Amino acid sequence: MKEKIIEFNKRFGLNTEFITDSEIEGYSLGNTIYINENSSDIEKVNKHELLHFFEDDETFNEIKKEVLKIDEERLKKIRREYYLRYCGLYTEEEIQNGIIDTEIVIDILIDNSIFTFDQGLKLGDYVLKEITNNLEEKRYLNLSLNSKINNMNISKWDKLFILNYYDGTENHLFPEKEGRQERIKEDIRKELERLYNLKEEDFIINPNSKDIIREYESEIKALEARGESADYIKNNKKRFLSELSNHFSKQLYEEYKHIIDYIKQTNYEDSFKVLMLRETLSKTYKLDTTNGKKTIVNKRNMHETIASHMTLNETVLNTIYNNVSDYNSFANLYFAGLEIFNQTIAQKNNISLENVETYEMGHWIKFDGKTTDEENYIRNSQELSSLVKDTPWCTKSLASSQLSEGDFYVFVDNGNNPHIAVKMNGDEIDEVRGTLNGNSQELEEDYRKVAISFLENNKEIKNGKKWLRKEEWNKRLISYIESIENKTFTKEDVPKLIEDYFGKYEYKAHGSENSNKEKLEKLLPRIKKNIAEYYNCAEDEIVFEDIDFSFSEYEDMQIFPYKVIFGSADFKYSEMKSLGNLTTIVGSAYFNFSEVQSLGNLTTIGGNADFSDSQVEDLGNLTIIGGYADFSDSKIQDFGNLENIFGKVIVDSELMELYRLEFDETGHRKKENGIKR
Repeated sequence: MKEKIIEFNKRFGLNTEFITDSEIEGYSLGNTIYINENSSDIEKVNKHELLHFFEDDETFNEIKKEVLKIDEERLKKIRREYYLRYCGLYTEEEIQNGIIDTEIVIDILIDNSIFTFDQGLKLGDYVLKEITNNLEEKRYLNLSLNSKINNMNISKWDKLFILNYYDGTENHLFPEKEGRQERIKEDIRKELERLYNLKEEDFIINPNSKDIIREYESEIKALEARGESADYIKNNKKRFLSELSNHFSKQLYEEYKHIIDYIKQTNYEDSFKVLMLRETLSKTYKLDTTNGKKTIVNKRNMHETIASHMTLNETVLNTIYNNVSDYNSFANLYFAGLEIFNQTIAQKNNISLENVETYEMGHWIKFDGKTTDEENYIRNSQELSSLVKDTPWCTKSLASSQLSEGDFYVFVDNGNNPHIAVKMNGDEIDEVRGTLNGNSQELEEDYRKVAISFLENNKEIKNGKKWLRKEEWNKRLISYIESIENKTFTKEDVPKLIEDYFGKYEYKAHGSENSNKEKLEKLLPRIKKNIAEYYNCAEDEIVFEDIDFSFSEYEDMQIFPYKVIFGSADFKYSEMKSLGNLTTIVGSAYFNFSEVQSLGNLTTIGGNADFSDSQVEDLGNLTIIGGYADFSDSKIQDFGNLENIFGKVIVDSELMELYRLEFDETGHRKKENGIKR
């Protein structure tokens, strides 16, 4: 079923990833649908998210009107039920704008509603079928001239203007021959003048559009994946959505003006200019190469979509203009022009970065951003977008926005295929991305050494060291994996593995867990003997998992039987009072609202330690806390043997007064207390 869903979504130009989050059925982000693989019906979850992608489609809205034609009293009851279900997930503004009705209709169309509708699932499948037809057949610029138009004594592009501009109502042109060509030319002139004079306000994007909401959610996920706080964005959602809307609206307007400035100076006939401008304003084109070549063409709503305009420059336009008679599909003609353009990019931008090793695997291409080359940055964004069109990077649709923030570097192999992206934000390295694992955008291992060489030579640039640490960390994880798999891992390797596995420099992938860490986690039981030797304990005294002691399986356990928890331990709301012979919690430990009174032989907490509202009165033999320590509202009277806290120390005012000399600003014990740092 998973494979079937993945292939089904590819027809819409969408990626699919399966998650195991127990609190959510599914969600969409960017061009990816995320589905909880533990859901009772993953096909229904997928259809629900898929229909949200196309809730503005004409077919969907026609069906929506039909479904909502139920008696007012019943509809009022349904809306109340859904309001309670989604209150807190949607803002009042979104609810006022009709999101509740959309949720009602989508649930009915996927047969997932407590409210019956006779043709629910049948209509849902019909909507998706019509959307598929629209995407694959109806949304190209029509090149199929009928005989009546084809016999007219005018240019090919004038004929195509008639076919596409009048939208099937061109018959009014034909009853009399006299003056009809003049009327066509006048319509072309008027339409071209309108297109030339679009204003910035014509490109304003609705702050509550799906694209802006997704970009907002993506920013939150990106911050949290880097271990940074997203509270400011969450607490100022309306303001942040408005800022995103203004940002993308301005970028799209600048892109369009760049196209206009170029087209005005060309000698193409006016009908060709009109059709190209109308096409980039009304459509978005994508070539999906994940399984062969599949063209995806979507209708563009100028006030809803943040995707970049088509690449309409000299190379692409010349290809389209001169070869239209050889193509039945405008999409194929457009992508043929892009292919020729891509070949010129690699030749034109083949540059050398001093002291950066490429291992003869390819070369770096630099795209100057707006602050470096304002005059050409729109053209550069078109080149960048075209080069990375087959990657999972959002740059393919947001190139002009990203180049407005700084320069952009792409490493391509000897066949000019992109593998590494380095995005700058002013004078700092903002992102380093690869092409592995779809939307996770991890670096391929073969190309990691290229990225490390780049970062090593640019580590003094802001964030350079951070990204270098990440890739060196990934490299070490892979070395652990290889040594475990080839059985060369020893107990001497354990402390470094622990430092990397549980340390403060844990790096997630883009919006997901790090795949190297996930693979390493599955291999840990294989080195149980080595870990037991390191901790000087028996193998059955080690547990390889995070443990929540509030679960029923632990409710009768009064003393913990293990010495080492190779994970985190949550004692909240459990009745356990003693930790027995436990010496090490490699991850974090949470004692708040627990019954634990003594830490016993516990010496190490590798991650965070939360003692707020706990029964613990002294820290006993505990010497190290690897993350933050929260002592607020605790009963602790003695810090005992504690030497180091490597994260933030949180204490209430009374405890701060009692122990104000105990810790310095770095979280280390003060020398004047007679204990070494």
